[in-house]
Amino acid sequence: MNKILYILLFFSIHSYSQFALLNTAQEHRTFIHLNKPSAKNELSLSLEKYITPQELTLISDYTTPPNLHNSIRAQFEVTKDGRPWNFRIYTGNQDLNKKIEVFLKSFLIKKIPNLKDLYQARNYIQLFSKEEGKTIINASTSIVSDYPPMFKNCVENEFSDAYGCFKKDLEKFIINSINPDVLTQEQIIGELRAPISFKIDKKGKMIDLKVHSYLPNTIRQGKIIDLKTVSYSKKVEYEITRVVKLYESQIIKPDRRNGIPFKSQAGKTIQLFINENLTEEKISKLKENPFTKIFDKELRFKEINTSKFNSAIPITKLFFNYNLKGELHNIWTNTYPKKLNNRIISIFKKKFIDTLNITNTICD
Repeated sequence: MNKILYILLFFSIHSYSQFALLNTAQEHRTFIHLNKPSAKNELSLSLEKYITPQELTLISDYTTPPNLHNSIRAQFEVTKDGRPWNFRIYTGNQDLNKKIEVFLKSFLIKKIPNLKDLYQARNYIQLFSKEEGKTIINASTSIVSDYPPMFKNCVENEFSDAYGCFKKDLEKFIINSINPDVLTQEQIIGELRAPISFKIDKKGKMIDLKVHSYLPNTIRQGKIIDLKTVSYSKKVEYEITRVVKLYESQIIKPDRRNGIPFKSQAGKTIQLFINENLTEEKISKLKENPFTKIFDKELRFKEINTSKFNSAIPITKLFFNYNLKGELHNIWTNTYPKKLNNRIISIFKKKFIDTLNITNTICD
């Protein structure tokens, strides 16, 4: 049986999030207290044998995180089986960065017997500091480890990425908990952006929650009828706020640095792609949709039949954004294989600008 191609928007979330200690001054004070740098400890003495005085003069980047306050730090993570990886070292010289990473991997494996205990944490080691305008080897005596807040579902499902698990878990929670009637009442179809920020205090309570929402580009029957990039929806804001407040019950532990609880903050922007509620009658009319007609003309059935569908949602989807100038950009699909994906995007770029009937006017 031939596959039928429909281009639909969907309901999901794309976001970026990261927990962080509240300010750099607090971060620096606790780091100095816990890492206890010394020019005479075993790590410093080993670095002296490995790094030449000439290489020390190449160190110039004291500002790129995780570096802070005239110190060069290494950030790394540890796998479940105790293997250090995902190093971030910024000295200002790429060759030196790589050389130090090789050294640290070997040193940690040989000298730190409890590396497995650092699994799920983001770990930091000071290596160098600037004293009176000169870079010296002044390494940590202790590793400083930041553990993100723990959430119920992440712990129960034995998550492998603490930060990534929070993001996915909150996404799923919002999708399962948001009241679709609110979106229907607001007649939202297409893209909805909602920046969210909140803090988790030392007791694991959510505080200072802030939510804003921006109405999407409304699409009906294949036509963008209202381009709203900066419009505001109070009802949707209240609904997302209600849902995120409920998520507080999922918090088990707050952020911890070397076991000490800290207040932390998180920020993320969710993008809800909300599909039009297609009845059987509407689906039957899709053949008259200008999108369908163009793809029907441009795509061969042989190409369509190469598509690999998700068995749970057997629909090919195409996504696109408009910037503040009303220009089409950031086009992508969920299509596989890649050849069909590229064909769909190519057809869309060439054929759909006039069909969408978009002007360069931005509506307030």
